Amino acid sequence: MDASVGDLAMADLGLAPPAMLGAANSLTACLALDDQFVYLYDEGGAGHQIIKAPKTPGGASSVVAIGGDQKSCVVVDDTSVYFSVSSTDADAGTGDTIYQAAKTQTGGAATPILTNQHVLGRLEYASGFLYWMTDVYGPGDGMFSGKDALVRLPTGGGPVEVLFADVAPEPVGLAVDATTVYWSDGAGVFSRPLNNTTATPTRYGVSTIHGNAIAIDELYLALVEISAIGMGDVATVKLDGSGRQVVSTTLASAPLAAGAEGIYAKQDNHLVRFSRDGATTTTLATAAPRALALDATAIYFTDGAALLKLAR
Repeated sequence: MDASVGDLAMADLGLAPPAMLGAANSLTACLALDDQFVYLYDEGGAGHQIIKAPKTPGGASSVVAIGGDQKSCVVVDDTSVYFSVSSTDADAGTGDTIYQAAKTQTGGAATPILTNQHVLGRLEYASGFLYWMTDVYGPGDGMFSGKDALVRLPTGGGPVEVLFADVAPEPVGLAVDATTVYWSDGAGVFSRPLNNTTATPTRYGVSTIHGNAIAIDELYLALVEISAIGMGDVATVKLDGSGRQVVSTTLASAPLAAGAEGIYAKQDNHLVRFSRDGATTTTLATAAPRALALDATAIYFTDGAALLKLAR
């Protein structure tokens, strides 16, 4: 992005430009955060790589590990980064591979911890487990059963656990908190408690055209509802499935993030925030976010060229 053109566009809208945390030559759809750094897949000078950038502007980005691809959704725990590499980029015959590297690593290869997978969508991390949706596991003939599965892997070691194997084809969104897993697939948007994965799923909605982007916070689930090509809305629902509220009557797209002050998304190739009551839409940046993450005080996003930060 040409910084001068971007700054002029921001000024025309009366917006302060976001702080630049570093270059990010990346088409990734997700970012990971800890207290000090933002982690993401990057196609910088060393090629495929996982990098980290300080949350404070002015710091230098550094390479954690070599590897990754455009679908790599980096997730982190207290000590490590995890990411997947698709079968087109992994060694022949291994399918998708999930890798681990220490946060303190400074380049070099990551360690493969699981091969012969098919990660549909993104990895998620919660409470000592990696979660993903896949057609490798399932009822009957596995990947040819017509159903996908939600599985998890303990980061401390152990076998893959199939939580349930009745996910409809074309899973898209995935989110996990301390008690519940939330997902979207070709049949709608759902959740199940982690301590009772045979329970009837809570249903939040369904689009005429499937592929719902979702995000959660402590109280709400946000989802994009697509009624036709280029048409739809953005809504929130309480985590128990009640209290649906349309926050935008105009379609937005991923990335999506939920905070107490509103729902963040890409709309008209800008970063916007919808108020919780749906009364206002605020343009926050003229850059088109490809990936988006929130911490308690700031918004972090990448537009494919830079890693950027705004106050919440």
